[in-house]
Amino acid sequence: MTHSAGRFRRFGLQWKLTLVFFGVALLVSALTTFVLFQVMRDQAMSDLRQRLGDLVGVAAAGLDADLHVRVTPEAGMDSDAFRRMKRALQAIRDGASDLQYVYSLRLDADGAIRFVVDAEEDPADTVDLGTLYDDASALLRRNAATLEDTLVETEVYTDRWGTWLSGYAPIRTADGVRVGVLGADISVATLRAYELRVLGIALAVFAGTLPLILLFGWWMGRLIARPIVALNRGALRIAEGDLDVRLDIRRGDEIGILGRSFDRMAAELAEARRRLEEVAAKYRSIFDNAAEGIFQSTPDGQLVTANRAMLNMLGYADLEQLRARVQDLGWQVYVNPADRQTMLALVRESGAVDAFEAEFRRADGSSFWAEISLRQVRRGAAPDLLEGMMLDLTERRRRQQAERERESARAANEAKSGFLANMSHEIRTPLNAVMGLTDLLLRTRLDARQRDYLAKVKISARALLAVINDILDFSKIEAGRLELEHAAFSLDEVLANLTEMFAYRAHERDIELIVSAADSVPRALVGDPTRLGQILINLTGNAIKFTERGEVAVTVTRIEPPSADPIDDQVTLCFTVRDTGPGIPENRLEAIFQSFSQADGSITRLHGGTGLGLAIARQLAELMGGGIRVESQVGKGSCFRATVVLSRQLETDEQHPVTPIDLRGLRVLVVEDNATSRDILISQIQSFQMAATAVASGEEALERLSAPDQIFDLVLMDWKMPGLNGLETTRRIRADLKLDKTPVICMISGYAREDLMRPAERAVLDAFLHKPVNQSFLFDTIMGLFGHQEAAIAGDLMRPTADTLDTPPDFTGQRVLLVEDIEINRLVAMEWLASVGLEVDIAENGAEAIERLDPARHAAVLMDLQMPVMDGLEATRRIRARPEQAAVPIIAMTAHALKGDLERCLAAGMNDYVAKPVDPARLFAALARWIKPAAGVSVHSTTTPEAPEATTGPLAGLSLPGIDLADGLARANRNAALYLKMLRGFNLSWAEVARRVEDDLAAGRLEDARRAIHSVKGVAGNLGAKALYERGQAAERMIAEGAFDPASAIWCDFSAALDEVAEGLETLPPETGVAAPLSVGDAGVESGALRQGLAELVKLLDDDLGRAQAQLERLRPALIQRLGAARVDAVRVSIDDFDIDAAIASVKQMQVELERDD
Repeated sequence: MTHSAGRFRRFGLQWKLTLVFFGVALLVSALTTFVLFQVMRDQAMSDLRQRLGDLVGVAAAGLDADLHVRVTPEAGMDSDAFRRMKRALQAIRDGASDLQYVYSLRLDADGAIRFVVDAEEDPADTVDLGTLYDDASALLRRNAATLEDTLVETEVYTDRWGTWLSGYAPIRTADGVRVGVLGADISVATLRAYELRVLGIALAVFAGTLPLILLFGWWMGRLIARPIVALNRGALRIAEGDLDVRLDIRRGDEIGILGRSFDRMAAELAEARRRLEEVAAKYRSIFDNAAEGIFQSTPDGQLVTANRAMLNMLGYADLEQLRARVQDLGWQVYVNPADRQTMLALVRESGAVDAFEAEFRRADGSSFWAEISLRQVRRGAAPDLLEGMMLDLTERRRRQQAERERESARAANEAKSGFLANMSHEIRTPLNAVMGLTDLLLRTRLDARQRDYLAKVKISARALLAVINDILDFSKIEAGRLELEHAAFSLDEVLANLTEMFAYRAHERDIELIVSAADSVPRALVGDPTRLGQILINLTGNAIKFTERGEVAVTVTRIEPPSADPIDDQVTLCFTVRDTGPGIPENRLEAIFQSFSQADGSITRLHGGTGLGLAIARQLAELMGGGIRVESQVGKGSCFRATVVLSRQLETDEQHPVTPIDLRGLRVLVVEDNATSRDILISQIQSFQMAATAVASGEEALERLSAPDQIFDLVLMDWKMPGLNGLETTRRIRADLKLDKTPVICMISGYAREDLMRPAERAVLDAFLHKPVNQSFLFDTIMGLFGHQEAAIAGDLMRPTADTLDTPPDFTGQRVLLVEDIEINRLVAMEWLASVGLEVDIAENGAEAIERLDPARHAAVLMDLQMPVMDGLEATRRIRARPEQAAVPIIAMTAHALKGDLERCLAAGMNDYVAKPVDPARLFAALARWIKPAAGVSVHSTTTPEAPEATTGPLAGLSLPGIDLADGLARANRNAALYLKMLRGFNLSWAEVARRVEDDLAAGRLEDARRAIHSVKGVAGNLGAKALYERGQAAERMIAEGAFDPASAIWCDFSAALDEVAEGLETLPPETGVAAPLSVGDAGVESGALRQGLAELVKLLDDDLGRAQAQLERLRPALIQRLGAARVDAVRVSIDDFDIDAAIASVKQMQVELERDD
C-alpha cells in the first residue's frame, strides 16, 4: 500500500488529476445508475399497480352482478349461474397476460370474507364455493365491508397460495347495490421479471457511459493541470525578482480567476516596489529638507549622519566639515556638557527622551536654545545608535514672550472692565435717587420754570443712565460675566414691545416704521428675550436716529440649518433692520462694531451716543450662537442682519391664527401708499385665509369700490397718503358711494393720531390700528370687528390698540344658566353677570344642565368644558339633539390650555367661546352677540371701571405672595368681601391638590389628575395668581401628553407656585362673626355648594382633623337649615371622640339625603 502511494505521488499533476477525475466520475456514474434503477423500478411498480387497478375496475364493471347474486351455496358449483360466472372470470384472466388469479369474494352474515367463483380450470386448483378466506391481506380485511372503489395493494402480501400483488373492485348491480368483490392477483415472480428488465436497462446505460467517463477524466486532468503548471513557473520567476512576468490564461473559471489574480499580484508588486522607491526618495528628501535637525550618533558622541537643517543650526557647510571639526558632541556642541550626560541617562532608563531643552554652541561660537528628542536604536550584534531630532526654540521663545505680554495686557483690560462695572454700579445708585426724587418733585406744586428745569434734569439723567447701562453691559461681556437667560417667551411680545418703544419716535420723524415676521417663524421660543430685545432696540434705534425720511423695516425670517441632521428643538432666526438713511462708507463698515466707535467719528457729528451699542449688539448675537453683519450704500441706506439661535417650545405652545370658517375668504381692500407696508399687509391678510386686494391711493380705492363686480367686507385704510388722505377717502365711501354692502373700515394711523380727530370724524370709522401693524394685533382687530373675539390670539400684554366704540348692554330681566363645577369660579361669574342685570341659575355638571335648561326662561347657557359626571361638550351635543332646547345659545367658558379647544367647542354645537380667567369685557361682548335686552329696557353706556385699589378696605395692608391682589379684585368686580371669600375658599379646597394629583397619577387615574389641575388652574386665574395659572397650564399639558414626571421642572414649578399661594393664604385674617353659608339665596346654589363642601369634608377627615373641624363649622349654618342641628352635632361629636369612620359615614349619609331632596 505504501509503495502504491509513493508511486502515485511520483505521477505528474496531469495524471494525478486524470485518475482523480476518473475515480470521481466513475463513482458518480455508479450512483447515477443505482438511482436510475431505483426510479425506473418504482415507476414500473407504480405503472403496474395503476394497470392492475384499471383492469380490475373495468372487469368488475363488466360483470353481470345479478348472475353473481344467483351463485349461492344452495345452488352449488354445478349450477348454470356458477359455470357462466366462471367463464366470465376466465375471459378476464385470459385477456391480461400478467394476471395469474381472478376470483370473486362475498361477505357472509358474520362479516367473514368467502370465495364465490375463481377462474381456475383445473379442479384441483379451484377454490370451493363459500371457502373462508382467512389469510386475506390486511388491506382487504379493513376495506372489504366498505369498499366503494378500486383498491390496489401498496405492497405484496403472502397467503396460502403464494405471494401476490392484488387489486380489488366492487361488483354492483344496475341500481348500485354492491353484491361482491372482484379480485385479481399478480404473482411475485411476475414482479421480479419486471425488476430484472429494469436492472438490465440501467446496466446498459452504465456500460455505455463508461468510455465517456474515461475520456472526460483525461481531458479534465489536462485542462486543469496546464494553467497550474504555468502558475508554478510564473511564481518561480517572481521569486527570482522578475516582476514583469505575466500569464496568459484565458479562462472564465476559478483557474482563470487565479491566473488573473496572479497577474494582478505581479503588477501590484511591481507598483509597490516603485512606490517604495518613491517613498524612500521622499523620506530622503524630507530628511534633507526638514526644518527640524535630524541626526544619528554613537553613544560616545561621534556623529554618524545629519540633515541640512542640523548643519544650518550648528553653522557648518556640510556633513564632512562637521565630522572633521566635531569629534565629541558633548564637549564641542553642548554649552553645558552635563546636559548630554543627563539626557543619555534618561535614554538608558526609558529608551527615549522627548522635548529635552538645552543650550547649544554654533561653529562661530554663538549659542542658541533647542529642544531635542532622542531614542536608542538597538541593532543586534552591531553597536547601538542614538537617533534624534533637534528643534530651534528661538522663535518659540519669542512668541511665548509676546504671549506673556498679551496676557498682561488682557489682565489689565479685565481690570479696566471690572473697574468700569464697579463704577457703573456706584454711579447708578445716586443716579437712581436723582431720578426718583425728580419724579417726586414733578408731582408737587411747581411753577413753569421749575417744571421745565426738572424735566431737563430727568431727560439728562435718563441719557446718563443709558450710557452707564451700555458701559455696564460692555464690561460684563468683556469680563465674561454676562449670562444669558433660558426662559420661555413669545416673539410676538418682543416685537410688540419694540413697536411700542419706537412707534412714537418714528411718528415724530415722519418715518414709516414696519415690523413683520414671516409665517415660517415660530413664535413660542426659549432663550433670553431681554437680550434679544436689546439687540433689536440698538439696531432699530440707530436706524431711526440716522434716517431723515423714508422707512425703517424690521423683518424676521427663519434660516434653515446647513447640516443634514439639525437639532430638533433649535431654530435660527434672522432679524433684518433696513433703513433709507444716509448709509455708511465702506471703510467704516467694520469700525462701527468696535467699542466707542461710530459711523460718523468727526467732532461735528450730528448724532450722539457712546459708540458701544453696536459692539454690545454684535457680542450679544455671538453669545446667542449667531452674529451681525451689515451692508450699506452711501446715499441709499443700510441693512443690518442679526442672526441668533433659539430653542422652540412645544408645538402646543404655538398660537396660530385660526380663522373661523365664516371669515375664511373675507374680501379685504388694503389702501396703503408705502409699497413695503402694502406688501406686508397683503401677506398677513392672506395668511389669515382671506382674499386681499391692494391699491396705493384713496382715488384708486374709490375707483375699485365703485366697480359693480367688486364687493369688499373690510377696508384697511392708511391715514396719511398723497392726494386723498384716509379720512377723506372714508367720508366719500360712506357718503358718495351707493354700495349694496358698505364695508367695515379700519383706519391705520400713525402713533396716537386718532386722538386728534373730532368725534364727527371718528364716527365714520369702525376701528383704529397704530403703525407699525403687528400681525396678532391685526388678526384680533378683524376678529373683534366681525364678532369673533373668542378667536383672538394676542395675550393681555399684546392687546391691539383698536377702538371698536362698543358699550355693554343692560340685560335686566334676562336669565342665564351657569354650568360650572368649581364654587370659586361660580362666585366670580355670578358677580359679573349680576353687574349687568342678569339673573343666574346654577348647574354643577352637564347632566344637571340638561335637566334644568328651560328655553322659556334661559336666554343663554354659559358652559364649562371640564366637569365631573358629564363634561360640557357632551352636554352641548345632547342639548342640540333635543328639539325643544336646540335653539338656546351656548357660550363655552374654560381655560383653553389644550390645542384645538375652540374647534371642538364649535364642532359640538357651541355658539361662542370665552377664555378663563374670565375677562369681563370679552364675557359681555359674547353675551351681547347672543342675548337681546329685555323689552322696555334701554341700552346704557358703561365705561371700563378704573383699576381697583387693593390697598383700601378689607384688603388694606394685605400682601399675598404669588397673587396679584389688584387683578384678582378686578375679576371679582371690586367686591372685596367676595374676593376674600374666594381666597379663603381656595385655601380650604385646593391647597393640597398637588398631593392628591400625585396620588391619582400613582394609581393610574390620569384623567382625574388632569381634571384637578385644570380646575385649580381656572380658580388661580380668577384669584389673580398668574404664576400658578401659567404653571398649572404647563402641568396640565404635560399630564395630557402622558409625560408626567414628578421630578420634572414643570411639576416642581407648579408645586412651588401652589405652595407659595397656599402659604400666603394661611396669613389671611380670620373671618369675623358667624360663618355664612356657602349659598347665596338660590336653592340650587346652596345644594351644589353643600355637596361640594361635604365632599371636601370627607377628604379632610382622612388628612387633617383641624381643617375638617373648620370646614364643618363653615358648613354648619346651611346644614342646620337643610338637615337639622342634631345631624351636624353628631358629626362634631364623632370628630371629638376621634371616631373618624363614624364621622365619614354620617357625612356621606348627608350627601345622599341632599341628592335625594334635590
